[in-house]
Amino acid sequence: EFSMPDIDANYGFHQIAKNNYFPGWHQQVSCSEILMNKGKYDALSDTNKRILDVAALAQITLTYADTEAKNPAAMQTNVKEHGVVNQRWSDEALAEFEKGWREVVAEESASDPVFKKISDNYFAWRDVYR
Repeated sequence: EFSMPDIDANYGFHQIAKNNYFPGWHQQVSCSEILMNKGKYDALSDTNKRILDVAALAQITLTYADTEAKNPAAMQTNVKEHGVVNQRWSDEALAEFEKGWREVVAEESASDPVFKKISDNYFAWRDVYR
């Protein structure tokens, strides 16, 4: 996946792409997760559940801080050392991306009640977040 300039630099992405468009639309930030069987999780002691909660929060915090700290420097290195042009998507382009995304969300929500529940909750949170 090519979405973070610092990671992309490790793959030499600047050798094949001389334009870096941002912000990323599909993944604005990197997140981590722990996936495990719910029954096994429920069987854990409260202490062990808390250990997992703290570890997950620490990993998310570290990943977010790390990528936010490294990506701007990688973008500047790409410009100065590799001739890459950083280009911010226009507000109009971002609005079009969102329009298309909302169309997909509406289609998926119509056919999948779980998807609808999750997307409805997300949009409700997003309205408050703005």
